[in-house]
Parts: sequence; C-alpha cells; structure tokens
Amino acid sequence: MKDKIDFVCQIRVAIKYVRSSPSRFTNFKKCAMKQNTNFKGFVCFNVETRWNSTYLMLDAALKHRKTFEEFEMEDMKYDDELQNGSSVPIFEDCEFVCTILSFLKLFYDATLCMSSLTYMTSNLYEFEAFGIGRKIKQMCTSKNVSVKMMVEAMKKKYDKY
Repeated sequence: MKDKIDFVCQIRVAIKYVRSSPSRFTNFKKCAMKQNTNFKGFVCFNVETRWNSTYLMLDAALKHRKTFEEFEMEDMKYDDELQNGSSVPIFEDCEFVCTILSFLKLFYDATLCMSSLTYMTSNLYEFEAFGIGRKIKQMCTSKNVSVKMMVEAMKKKYDKY
C-alpha cells in the first residue's frame, strides 16, 4: 500500500516543482499547448488532510499526464530536482489512482452538495452519508488488493460513526 501512496506523493512533489516558479509554470503551460490537451484547467496543490483537494489534484494531474512527460523532456532540472526528494511520477503506474479517483469524486460531490448555500442540507446529509457507506461496502469486494485494504480501513471508521 505504501508504494501506492508514494505515487500520490510523487504527483504532489511534481506539481510543487512546476508551480514553485512562474517560469516553470509558463513552460508547463507551453507543454500543455504542445500536447493539445482538451482539459483547460491546470494542476493544483492539495491540502493533505482534505480529500476534496486531493481529488482535484489527482484529477488534473492525470489529465495532464502527457504534459508532465513533455515537461520532463523540456526541463533538464526536473529529473534532478525531484530525485533529491522523490522520483518522477510514472503515469503508466497510475492504475491505483485511477481506481480511487471515482471514490474520491464521491466525497467531492457529497461535500459540494452538503455545503451548498442554495439547498437545505439537513435532509441531504443523511442521503449522502448512506451513499458513501454503500460505496465503501461495494469497494470492499474489489479485486485490487491496495484498494481493498484502503477501503476496509475506511469502513472501520465509517462503522464507528
């Protein structure tokens, strides 16, 4: 499981490198234009304790995987800088992230729904909470061992509340 979490950390470090300098970010945008990416948003940092921001970070990073590969070829310091603290994320190894992305989207959508200012949220809270519980139970039967271990730990916390 640790190597799967390390992949998320590698993405976080790569984004930090790209976003830490205006010139790097400009070069990243140029690489995105070269790749002709349909996704118009750019990679963003996440707050490690907020699943919503982790979802947004991973979603944008996966949509820009070709851009990161192009950026790696364009920026000679990219490899060297990341090797000091982490390795360059290899997007061919992102099956785990793709699998949990739909799960994280569930939390993202639930948070948007429950914290919306235009709806009465008290009646939606229970619906969203039970929906998350149902999805957790479904994912406990996953064939992916890493996902199954992660979801079983979440199930223990969910059952406690």
